Amino acid sequence: MVEDVNKLPLFLPQLTRLPFCAIVPHLFGTTVFAEASWPVAAIVWAAERPIPWGYRRAAFHAISESTRDDLVRRGVPRERITVIYPGVDAAWYCPTRRYRGRRCRRSCTSAA
Repeated sequence: MVEDVNKLPLFLPQLTRLPFCAIVPHLFGTTVFAEASWPVAAIVWAAERPIPWGYRRAAFHAISESTRDDLVRRGVPRERITVIYPGVDAAWYCPTRRYRGRRCRRSCTSAA
């Protein structure tokens, strides 16, 4: 089972015995108080606090080293976090020369 922890964690690992992965684009921490009204910010901040406990059996996918480091500072063991960068590896997914004329008008490795 996969949960995208985005804005508010849902703590879904508590509802299943299936293997679980939490995808974490970022966490707000105290910066949420600069982004939202204080009542909303307080809810988000408080909801993030129990993540290490609520996801204690989950694997984590973070989208950056800084998100991984934030999770570690909060108490998630580093060995349960894999950093997976968003985006597409254009060199890997580029069509071969045989198909480039039909499927790709410019070099896949050039800037778009």
